[in-house]
Amino acid sequence: MFLPALEARAHAVLGDGSESQTAIQRAKDARDATIPDELDELGGLLTFARPRQLYYAADATIWLPGEEERAEREAAEAVDAYEHAEEAERSFTDEAGSRADLALARAGRGNLDGARAALRPVLDLPPAQRTPSMTVNALRVHAALRDPRYHGSPAAREAQEEIEVFCQATAALPR
Repeated sequence: MFLPALEARAHAVLGDGSESQTAIQRAKDARDATIPDELDELGGLLTFARPRQLYYAADATIWLPGEEERAEREAAEAVDAYEHAEEAERSFTDEAGSRADLALARAGRGNLDGARAALRPVLDLPPAQRTPSMTVNALRVHAALRDPRYHGSPAAREAQEEIEVFCQATAALPR
């Protein structure tokens, strides 16, 4: 499931929506064909619970121009899945990524209030929980708020300022 999910992101970043969706479908098919066993209880990076699969699908779709509506649905589904997941299926970094994707989709659809609401739980994380990937995702939202429709918007400027403060206080990785 992990490799086709990464492949979907790569195709999306390259602008190949068809191949991206094909890879997302392969990841779904792999999940459907998987029979869990005792080794799955070990967890780890390659553990691919349903919330993570939904996040990766949304994260691929958000890169595709014109797919903001679908990306918003997928990201909202991923956020909901993380909010209702058992502890073993949770990942605060992937949940933050899902929220950033949701904010990006909403910003792309002109819903500034919705974008801010989606990103709020991420911006409220304490500095010790902020990772470089969260900073990258927050900066993508920051860039989306430079869209001409948001020029002169005090709410967009406030959101950008909050993102800048968030990014300044990101946890350093151990050496």
